[in-house]
Amino acid sequence: MQCKLKERYVMIVVYYAGLFLCGAVTTFSQKKYSGILRSRTDILIYALTTGVMSMLFFWITSGFSIVLNGKTTLYSVIITGTSFVSYFAQLLVYRYMGVAEVSVITMGGKLLLSSVTGILLFSEKVSLISVTRIALMLLSVLLLFVQKRKVGKNTENDKSTRVQSVSVIGWLWCALIVGVGVIGTVTSKYIAIDPKVTNSDSLFFFANFLIVCLSVLFLLFESRGKLGTCVSQFRAVPGKQYLTVIIKTAAGVGTSLLGILILAESDVSLYVPLSNALQFLATQAVAVFILRERPLILPMIPATLSILLGFFG
Repeated sequence: MQCKLKERYVMIVVYYAGLFLCGAVTTFSQKKYSGILRSRTDILIYALTTGVMSMLFFWITSGFSIVLNGKTTLYSVIITGTSFVSYFAQLLVYRYMGVAEVSVITMGGKLLLSSVTGILLFSEKVSLISVTRIALMLLSVLLLFVQKRKVGKNTENDKSTRVQSVSVIGWLWCALIVGVGVIGTVTSKYIAIDPKVTNSDSLFFFANFLIVCLSVLFLLFESRGKLGTCVSQFRAVPGKQYLTVIIKTAAGVGTSLLGILILAESDVSLYVPLSNALQFLATQAVAVFILRERPLILPMIPATLSILLGFFG
């Protein structure tokens, strides 16, 4: 029995390490692609490319056998909706708000709301460790906000570090990010514990099939049904950006599968703080080691403590 428990804990640690890696790849890829956005069409091309690649992946992992039923289809529709909204929100929010502000609002919002839903929907227990873990993450994002504000004041003439003003539209995009994030987490938990779901591969294949269909319909609408216009829009996107989308898609697929595996073995109130902390650390790793930005040491301290404390509660 003890041996099995140890193996279970080791696998959970491996899953979380995978989440960190996927988070770093996703952050870097999204930053690269967001730099070429010109219109809604670019986001639709992003969604379509991501959907096609994900469909191919889940078709292969399913053994080329897609099995659907009512429950699987329902969860697929929910994932399609949250994913489609997320594509627009995550790529457009930085037009109206700085990275630091977005991080504070979305991470804090997801952390609090997901923990509350875990308690209300899944009867998860509240402990001193879980409360402390959440408090540490909130302190981390608060320190991130404070430090970025300080950097912004000290470098007012430097566009790369200037803090953007918080706008009403930015708040609305952040609210959408938080909302779809919480819905996605709750849906993943239901998928993990619902015995009527055929299998996750079929579910995600169908969700991405719906994303592809929606993307094609909206692209045709944007081009007023002219196929030539659609083709020219695809050609306008640089080839290296398609590679960026493919890499991001692989990381996104990995995140989805790892989330299902983790939630099958642990509570939402444990998964949310740790995944948020790892996402924060992954973002900082990309910023420091790849983009050569100034490290945010103070926010990383409570975030790291939150990770370590999470494995004890």
